[in-house]
Amino acid sequence: MGKTEFIKLAPAVKKEMLNYKYWLENDSAAELMSAAAIKRFNQLAFKRAKALEKEEYYCNLKKFPEYLSTEEIYEKISFCSETNKLLNSDYYNLELKKLSRAKKTEIIKGLNLEKLQKNKSSSQKISAGVLIKRSNLRAYPAADSCITNVNSPEQDSFQLTALSLGTPVLILHKSINQKWSFIQAKLFQGWIKTEDIAFAESRTQAISYQETNDFLMVTGSWVETESYYCSNKSERRVFQMGDRIALLNDFWLNNPVYKEREELKDAEAAYHIVLPAKDNNSRLYFRREIIAFSRDLNHGFLTYSRKNLIRQAFKMLGERYGWGGIWQRRDCSRFVMDIYRTVGIELPRDTGFPQEKIAAGTDFKLSGSTKERKKIMAELEAGDPLYLEGHVMIYLGRRGKKDYVIHAAAGYGKLKNDKLQSVEARGVFIMELEQLFKNGAQTYLESLKLGRKFLL
Repeated sequence: MGKTEFIKLAPAVKKEMLNYKYWLENDSAAELMSAAAIKRFNQLAFKRAKALEKEEYYCNLKKFPEYLSTEEIYEKISFCSETNKLLNSDYYNLELKKLSRAKKTEIIKGLNLEKLQKNKSSSQKISAGVLIKRSNLRAYPAADSCITNVNSPEQDSFQLTALSLGTPVLILHKSINQKWSFIQAKLFQGWIKTEDIAFAESRTQAISYQETNDFLMVTGSWVETESYYCSNKSERRVFQMGDRIALLNDFWLNNPVYKEREELKDAEAAYHIVLPAKDNNSRLYFRREIIAFSRDLNHGFLTYSRKNLIRQAFKMLGERYGWGGIWQRRDCSRFVMDIYRTVGIELPRDTGFPQEKIAAGTDFKLSGSTKERKKIMAELEAGDPLYLEGHVMIYLGRRGKKDYVIHAAAGYGKLKNDKLQSVEARGVFIMELEQLFKNGAQTYLESLKLGRKFLL
């Protein structure tokens, strides 16, 4: 019998490299930015997004207009839900059956654009709400997976991202059947199931949950709340790394829309938290829940240090890939985003223009020969993001003459007996940068265009 491979590793990756401590330097625990500096960093992103007229990627919900004209709403939906692209491109379901034109027309009708066109001169009041569960944000008001590349069925073209429980949203429009709402969140806009929203009395009420100063930061990859032991109706709520969970204190106990759960009041060895919920009329209220003390959580943000960035990244090592956060998983940009959220840095959701242009920082442009690129790479440190077209990775450091990264990706290519083999890793893994792409066209190092340090 051949030797069993309990753990598969990319070429040039050793087993000891799977421990985050392997990548730490003597100064890895040093604070990179204070809490006050991080706050300024995030505020600067708002200003940059506004200057670039890209506020859909980084939106100040407090300053969002109370009313929008129907023409403005139509324009926002048209930007997100491209009807011509949908009609003129080939899309497939998970059974790889091509979407018919009739099905595409049905999806477009669901956008309810005719209502906006009939009332071009009118304006609409923007309401607010809070998500009561983790919810998929879609490019169109349709839940079924829709792919354009039959060789990559995990890449659902309708999936934009997944928004966390407690996310405040502004509701701009509803689908023709009212089952979907077109929303603006802080970092994205798109379609959310209306049933996942608790509607608030005011925008201030909706935003208040995420603004509490007394909160738990989710530092594990995923955590769940505890359900009441004898309740069939109780449902565990899921949180992912970087989510904020409000701790129950006097502010919430005295909140006019707080409702007590007597059955949980005496729970011990558990954090008593408050979560948003909705009543029978879909109105927002807050209630007590509990989460086990043993879960991977921190009271407040982690210190912004390279040690914490790398430790957080390695908590997701080996997890499966999930395009746009679908199936309770992560893609490359969400992987990086969640790491930085734990230290208080809020990055735009997407790679490319949003993260590279809106987030502040120092750029290290990568070009030229392998030797020239490696010279520039020497300026980067563990935890810094590396960008190439449509992808982002976390730099780990140089060992010997090789540069290593950790990232969420589909895979890579390797040569065996002068023949290219495609490795379908489809998850979070460690790799050295001179690894080939799956198609063998070039190495990851050759395709890099930018390294960044998120510092003021």
